[in-house]
Amino acid sequence: MVFLTRSDLCIIKTETILEEVSGEMLADALVKAPCNIVYLETSEGLYGLVSSGDVYRAGGRRIPVNRSFISLGRDETMKAREIFRQNSRIGEIPVICGGRLTGEFHRSDDRLLLDRLPSPDRNAYTAGYLSSMKNNALVEPAPSRPEKMRHFERMRRLLDRFHADYTIVSLEEMVRGIDRFDRILLVDAQEKQGAQLYLYLKTGRRVYHKAVSYCALMDRLESSEVMDCGEFFGNYRRQGVEVFLLTAPRRTSEYFKRTEAELRRRFPSEFNYDLNIKALPYAKTFFDDMAEVPGYVDNILQGYFTVEKDEQNMRLQDMKSPFVNVKSGLRKTACQPEHYDRTIYFFGPCLVIGSYVGDDLTMESVLQKILNQRGIAARVVNCGCWGGNVANVSRIASTRFKKGDVIVAMMEDVYDTAEGFHTIDLWDALEENDVPSRWMLDNPFHVNHHVTKVYAEHIFRTLLDAGCLTAPVPEDRLPLIPDSDMIDKLFIRKYFYGVDLDRFKTAACCVINGNPFTFGHKALIERAARETEHVYLLVVREDSSLFSFAERYTMALEALRDLPNVTVIPSGLFVGNAAVFPAYYAKMAEGDYKQQARDHVRAYAAVASKLHATHRYLGEEPDDPTTAEINRACPQILPEYGIETVIVPRFEHDGRQISGSAVRKMAESNDPAIYQLVPKATADIIFCLPVEPR
Repeated sequence: MVFLTRSDLCIIKTETILEEVSGEMLADALVKAPCNIVYLETSEGLYGLVSSGDVYRAGGRRIPVNRSFISLGRDETMKAREIFRQNSRIGEIPVICGGRLTGEFHRSDDRLLLDRLPSPDRNAYTAGYLSSMKNNALVEPAPSRPEKMRHFERMRRLLDRFHADYTIVSLEEMVRGIDRFDRILLVDAQEKQGAQLYLYLKTGRRVYHKAVSYCALMDRLESSEVMDCGEFFGNYRRQGVEVFLLTAPRRTSEYFKRTEAELRRRFPSEFNYDLNIKALPYAKTFFDDMAEVPGYVDNILQGYFTVEKDEQNMRLQDMKSPFVNVKSGLRKTACQPEHYDRTIYFFGPCLVIGSYVGDDLTMESVLQKILNQRGIAARVVNCGCWGGNVANVSRIASTRFKKGDVIVAMMEDVYDTAEGFHTIDLWDALEENDVPSRWMLDNPFHVNHHVTKVYAEHIFRTLLDAGCLTAPVPEDRLPLIPDSDMIDKLFIRKYFYGVDLDRFKTAACCVINGNPFTFGHKALIERAARETEHVYLLVVREDSSLFSFAERYTMALEALRDLPNVTVIPSGLFVGNAAVFPAYYAKMAEGDYKQQARDHVRAYAAVASKLHATHRYLGEEPDDPTTAEINRACPQILPEYGIETVIVPRFEHDGRQISGSAVRKMAESNDPAIYQLVPKATADIIFCLPVEPR
């Protein structure tokens, strides 16, 4: 989270209070100051705002002014963080003093990372990825924001250095050339959001897939490895995890030709990025009997499934609603059993997510009910999320499977090279059941509850015939740690390309969440830096804490800049993932939290050994049972990897141990004594003050 001043915002001044505004008025304001929210004020002060959601719901024409909105004071930074954490759909909160708009708390804090991301020179895929970028529009910041030109010039130099193809354009030129450009590059998230809104107001189109901010580009660069999917999935199969690929290749049957023709007549364009809106005229026939359920259609077509993670490890934002619920990035699967022998994990976009059905009607929930009815002790988990094959590979790679588990993945075009793998052809299921086209929107992946039932039954039969549901569960049920080659490709080659990792006789590999980073964390790393030749500090990439990854990473980096033998990097896919260690983020010692802690330690060890680590330093943990379990597991497991565990007493101030929870409590009351417990950069970030890179 960052605080944006008035000069960063888009503000329209009017003589009188308006009840609605035109799209033309908003577009004229946005071209000068691209933002996700336009504020309206008179000489008396702020009286309303218009968000992108308001614009989309009104179709970009006469847009009602929102007169009822959340606002905070400048010193309510911790309250703002809680609001953002509790409501993933809120991205901005106006800050008001005496009725006047003074700024805004902004969820997107990529500004903190713009000067601090790891060098692209240390990424083996930089040259190949950037040089392959064609038909790019590089959008200049608005003239009213000259402070962004430094980042714009850096992006331009990066593109030049690696021979990317781009054209520098203004926001207006971007709109005119939207069909000519494959990718729209913008300085930061605020510019990106504003550009998308401006484009919609001028053209009525929402082309989300084209707009990329600088930080998102760096995230994509981290994920740019084009994996050999046969090799990738083959590794899991060799370790005892079966893989099934959901496919829908073209065919020549009469059913296919008839159905495809009917779908094409409904939506002539091949790609339709306003599908939820254009589905409304067909809602009654498409949703069929569920259209009569109060609130069902409106709830489903709200388009709740938005991504909260970076391009490296994408997952759905958590949310709650009557029919759509996401927790810890997982879409709710109904009727999951408490006890089970194996787990069936689903990965992929729209169909896997269940974009057009309620929680109880996704194909995962239906499959779970079938398994329960048949007395098969298997759990189904919906790991669906938007993103291409690379995002899916990253998501799969960061999941800890056990021998006997099953992967069901929907991957783009993988079936063409999937020899030796199980494939599940969705058209087979559709044709066998003579499914009418009215139960599909534009393709076999955007379907209603009748079709998810057909798919679930087809998948069940396929898994049963393959013996995956009845085969004996292996006695060795230890979770699979990340494969060595996978760590090389998805971690080492992204952060340490060209680095001699064998040059130190002793090296510490430390992991912190830092929620927030305190003098206790700093003392721990300073000791490690004194006692070993080099320290690799992995800041947990997972964004399941009160402070975002950008905030926590910046806190650590700024606090440790004076230590030349410390390298601060993101933790990557394999360490600190909430899917592997949910108990840590819930701070609840229940369920299998002890096994989760051991899984975490083994994943850490697999990564740390690649860095040739000889030591891991940990702080004492007298209070938090989940962290204490890590401390107990490390000396038991790490010697297998040649890593020594060093437990360091907690850092104290005035006879009291420093903890993140104590700092967070002090921050709620804006206690200035907080500067005695945390480095200056940490306190500045807590209070949303500027943190200038040194």
